[in-house]
Amino acid sequence: MSLRVPRPLADILPSAVPDLRDRLVEERIRRAWSEIVGPDVARRSRPLRLAHGCLEVAVDNSPWLSELTLRASELAARVAARFEGVRSLRFVLAPLPPGERPARA
Repeated sequence: MSLRVPRPLADILPSAVPDLRDRLVEERIRRAWSEIVGPDVARRSRPLRLAHGCLEVAVDNSPWLSELTLRASELAARVAARFEGVRSLRFVLAPLPPGERPARA
């Protein structure tokens, strides 16, 4: 009789619930967002969802939307360096969720 080594639940759940894999990556990206893009960009933007390798990011005003759209390839490379499932970024004008704005430095 062979004994099986216990596996962490985080390793099993994504195979049992396929959509969960992207949701776990989304949450990790949200937690690391400020570190990845810097405090100025993080103050004005928030990752929303990841679908088919494209990370949709809310931006709270038009000037920042333009700025981040111009910097999309640079920012996508930063995110992809830490999260292999991300291939591109898509910025959308949207209010940031209340209570999630980082404090001003």
